[in-house]
Amino acid sequence: MQAPITERFVFQAQELSHKLSQVSQGMLTGYWLFEFLATNPLHQANSLYLSVQQGQVIFSGDKPLSWQSLLKVFQRYVPRLRSNGAKHSVARLEQQLIFKASDSKLSIPQELLNALYQLNLITLEEVTQSLRLKILADFDTYLFEYPGQAQFLPSVQLDGFVLNTGFELQELLAEAQRRHHLWRRLRSQIPSMDSIPVLNSEAIAQSYLSVEQKQRLEELVPGTKNLNEIAAFLAKIV
Repeated sequence: MQAPITERFVFQAQELSHKLSQVSQGMLTGYWLFEFLATNPLHQANSLYLSVQQGQVIFSGDKPLSWQSLLKVFQRYVPRLRSNGAKHSVARLEQQLIFKASDSKLSIPQELLNALYQLNLITLEEVTQSLRLKILADFDTYLFEYPGQAQFLPSVQLDGFVLNTGFELQELLAEAQRRHHLWRRLRSQIPSMDSIPVLNSEAIAQSYLSVEQKQRLEELVPGTKNLNEIAAFLAKIV
């Protein structure tokens, strides 16, 4: 049985990746809760929960793992869940899960996954890819920018969740570091994911893109969507 020991540490900006790497050994199951101090006094502090099962990372979000947060991630990163047929099936499934939630809070995320598999709405590969992208996106936002404090919260509930996929924290941290270095090189052109891209019509006209590709690009970048919204539409991380 996992000992009810709570790990705690504080970190400065740029320190979280290193400190998390130091305490990542072991077969812990629960949540790392990171509470970030706002660098601007007008901003409220943010929190991030990193779900860990037997030492592997399985989820991240601003709240502990729930079927609602899990479904939201799948809807963002699996484009076929946005088809009309899939939306109707998911809406019916949501109603069933809301009804069951009052009886069995523990099994609801598991029931969501089982139902999505049974309805052929998602595959294990899509689940794995979606969760990995979500975790890396949260690391992009929080891992290198803010000071704060962390504590580990053991969770018996996560023991009963059979996800059949998980990620080594060290591998995620290495990939997050690589993405961070890449982002730093791009920041002179792209200051943030809230930036709204502007198409260079002359460059597009002189490009080797097909007519269909040019039309697709113009539809994708209408001048009102920021990069984060475009990334969500494409179900990718830019």
